Amino acid sequence: GVIIVIRPANGIIAPPSLFTNLGTLQKSAGAGTTDFEPAIDNAGDVKAMVGTLHFIAQFTQSAGATILGSGDVEVDLTMQLNGGVLTGNGTVTGDVQNAAQVAPGTPTTTGVINITNDYTQTSAGTLAIKLDGPNPGDFDQVTVGNAATLDGTFTATLINSYAPADATTWPVLTFASNSGTFATENLPTYVPNGSITSAYNATSYDLTAVVTPASADLRIQMSGPANVNAGAALAYTVTVDNF
Repeated sequence: GVIIVIRPANGIIAPPSLFTNLGTLQKSAGAGTTDFEPAIDNAGDVKAMVGTLHFIAQFTQSAGATILGSGDVEVDLTMQLNGGVLTGNGTVTGDVQNAAQVAPGTPTTTGVINITNDYTQTSAGTLAIKLDGPNPGDFDQVTVGNAATLDGTFTATLINSYAPADATTWPVLTFASNSGTFATENLPTYVPNGSITSAYNATSYDLTAVVTPASADLRIQMSGPANVNAGAALAYTVTVDNF
């Protein structure tokens, strides 16, 4: 596909009134803000690799990906994710409506996506989170500056053979306020006896590891005489086997 590379530190991309991206739209140089005036329908890749890509008109994604590299995205109108994925490690300044997928980081590394205003997840949306350790930076996180309205699917995945200790907690989604819940939760289990639970709190949606102590299904039987005379020798047998 066509690759459009935006290099100026500050600039304005103007006509046409609707830009349909089937290739790659990428800001790759300049620490400032680049204003993009046309409405955009993204079905390719939008890559904010440095500075800020500022979308003045409607930003809609029907497929493909919006990737927060070392750069950020700003939207004046709600970012409408109808397909594809919002991924990477950075900030969306504005509102986000997710009817597709939000997945911080990369498929093999964790990341944080900051949404400064409201986050709305519809019944078609998915939030996908990876866990790779107990500390900040070891797990994916989405931070929402205002309200989070939740529906759809939540999926958590353990990566790199991570087996969390009991009671490890991850605040994977934070917000100022919340309404709704995820309709479906896909939470992992791990050997030998580990599982992940979820909880909604006043300002966060948390995951917690639960490790059940190992147990053995054993039967102990003792056999010997019912009675014994005082001073006489006593012999009995103890048998331990699987129950």
